[in-house]
Amino acid sequence: ELTLGERATYMRADIGRYEVLPAHTRGTMSEDWFNMCGQARLAYHIVDDRWLVYASLSQAYRAPGLSDLTRFDASSSGNYVETPTTGLSPERYLCGELGTRVNADPVTWHLAYFYTRINDQIIRMKLTPGGNTYTKLNAGAGYVHGVENEVSVRLSRQWSARAGATWVEGWVDYTDAATSAEVQEPIRTMRLTAD
Repeated sequence: ELTLGERATYMRADIGRYEVLPAHTRGTMSEDWFNMCGQARLAYHIVDDRWLVYASLSQAYRAPGLSDLTRFDASSSGNYVETPTTGLSPERYLCGELGTRVNADPVTWHLAYFYTRINDQIIRMKLTPGGNTYTKLNAGAGYVHGVENEVSVRLSRQWSARAGATWVEGWVDYTDAATSAEVQEPIRTMRLTAD
């Protein structure tokens, strides 16, 4: 079973007023983005509807948000200032997945490996070494991959039990704008932080 798809996305940002630094003037901007993303999924039933294996490949993108484009923020301590950044490009992703699903009533088991390649990730970084002014750039490239596992047991017509576990890892590489150093770090939304 082969499934093909295509998605067209149009996004537009009309910003009537934002802070322009260091001149402390007001700016306006209007930008738009158009993207076509494709996807393909191949599934094969090995034993009737009880054992399925599949592979998929798809594209995705994320246009810059209002925070990416126009955020002007200063910490309460005055340690840093984040400036608006117009002219950003969308982040782009290529996603693949391999998996299998077994339905041996009353037990259903699903196992999948996924990999996502990231390009043009929007990274927040300092403009100068030792400075306290940050901006955003399409500087990141990296990946996220992981394994998903789920088991479901039908206990009766009204009750079932389900358990699952997921392992995920992701890294991004970029060149620091202030120091020109090559940086590799975990994807920021996946980092473990201590209070």
